[in-house]
Amino acid sequence: MFLSMPQFSRLNFLSLICAGLLSACAVGPDFKQPEAPKTSSYTETSLSQKLTPAPGVPGGSEQEFVEGADIEAQWWELYKSPELDALIKKALEQNPNLGAADAALRAA
Repeated sequence: MFLSMPQFSRLNFLSLICAGLLSACAVGPDFKQPEAPKTSSYTETSLSQKLTPAPGVPGGSEQEFVEGADIEAQWWELYKSPELDALIKKALEQNPNLGAADAALRAA
């Protein structure tokens, strides 16, 4: 008994789906999730709190890092870049999702 081409294709497709579903269970019941690393930082030694400026690089002024400090909501203002400020302002003004959220809050 021979199968027609559409029946053969459907049979191949179903076989492929079954094989995929069965192989998804390949981890097995004895899988144990590895423990999280016991470290408090990404580096072995603590990083320098101040970085020296790069000579001849625009905007390469000295930077200071305060570990554990909160980041301001308007974090981009820390760069003191009028171009970046203007881009962020434009993006916030023209964002349809923010407008919809604002309208939903006013309606509530």
